[in-house]
Amino acid sequence: MTSRRATAWFTAQLTPAGEDLDQWNGLIRVQIYGETADGDRRNARTRFYYGAPSAKLTGYYRDELVDGHLQLLAEIEVKELGEYRLEATLSGSQGLLAWSENTVQLEPGISMMPLTFWGLALREANETRSVQAVVDRARERDVTNRLS
Repeated sequence: MTSRRATAWFTAQLTPAGEDLDQWNGLIRVQIYGETADGDRRNARTRFYYGAPSAKLTGYYRDELVDGHLQLLAEIEVKELGEYRLEATLSGSQGLLAWSENTVQLEPGISMMPLTFWGLALREANETRSVQAVVDRARERDVTNRLS
C-alpha cells in the first residue's frame, strides 16, 4: 500500500497603491501563519529588500574616442537627486573584452552618464569585428530620503 501526501501551495499578493510605493522602499519583513489539519500552528519569517527605481536607462547611447579610450555615453532619466552607479561589459568574438563602471551625482531630468573602456584592453584584444556593449544596470546608490 502506498500513501500519497498531498501538498498544497498557497500564494498571497499585496499590491500597494501607486502613491504608497515610496513607503515600500527598503527592508520588507514578512511573517506567515498557518494551521495544519491537526490544529498545529506553524509560522515562518523571511525578509527581502525592495526599491522602486528612481532612474532608468532611456535606450539611447553614444560612443566616442577620448584620449585613445572608448567612451560610451548612456542616457538616463532621473526622477530624484541621488548618486547613481552604472556598469557595462564590452564583448567581442573572443568573449569579454572589458568592464567599466561609474558613479555620479545626478539631478532630476535627462543626463548622459559616461563609461570609459581602456583603449589598451581593446587594442590587445585585436578585435577585427564590431564589439557589443551590455549595460548591466543603472541603479540608485544613495538617496538621503531612502536611508533608514
